[in-house]
Amino acid sequence: MKPLSLRGRLVVVTGASAGLGRAIALELAAREGADLVIAARRIERLRELEREIGAVSTSRVVTVRADIGTAEGRALLFDSAIAAGPVFGIVNNAGSTLYGATLEHGDAEVSSLIAVDFLSVVDLSRRFLAYFLGKGRGAILNVTSQAAFIPVPYQNVYSAAKHAAQCFTENLAQEYRRSGVVISTFAPGGIDTELIRNAGVDGIVSTRGVFFLSPQKAARLAVRAMKRGRYRGIPGPLARTMVIVSRLLPALLVGRIAARVFRPR
Repeated sequence: MKPLSLRGRLVVVTGASAGLGRAIALELAAREGADLVIAARRIERLRELEREIGAVSTSRVVTVRADIGTAEGRALLFDSAIAAGPVFGIVNNAGSTLYGATLEHGDAEVSSLIAVDFLSVVDLSRRFLAYFLGKGRGAILNVTSQAAFIPVPYQNVYSAAKHAAQCFTENLAQEYRRSGVVISTFAPGGIDTELIRNAGVDGIVSTRGVFFLSPQKAARLAVRAMKRGRYRGIPGPLARTMVIVSRLLPALLVGRIAARVFRPR
């Protein structure tokens, strides 16, 4: 397909206060010329990002303080974006993780992760898809993870949520492939962000290794996946090779290797 043009079009980015979401917002504004609705819980971070975008582009920026881990927050984001519209695309990027053995985490933590990493993807994809279908065009990019294809013990709930989000998005893309709405995924491996550091994963796997991307490089690849409608946007030959190899090896062996890599020291 011909790459989408995002110039002058309004794109929603969730989880924009830090990490990959922040980098995607900057990439969309500075390099693609898109207007933005940026959403997260930390409004101070969003205001800071708005000023940074204003320094490098003329893009219009609307900030929305919303907790998309709640139904109320997702409804607020959708209504705010439509009011600022017309909306052309959404990047469902917001995410969280938990590191450690599964029973070390409380019920509230687990429920919150599932709500952000999976339920928000389903809810916001459905809301915006219905809106895009009414206009006959649009774009949805759901950010998942390499953990959607390879088991990650000690990030069990995160891995399961990303598996679910990847499956949901691929099915959605097939159901609506002739609708005029481009539905794609971006499934990176490690990205050197505060999400990794806050969870403590950087103490197990070095973020300076070949398996980790900078947020800026990951953002460029994510936007490219969106523009080209990538069904499975797995960035980099190494990451793609790991996914392929993991499918060829016995599942039990892959799981044991992953458990050894990620086992807390």
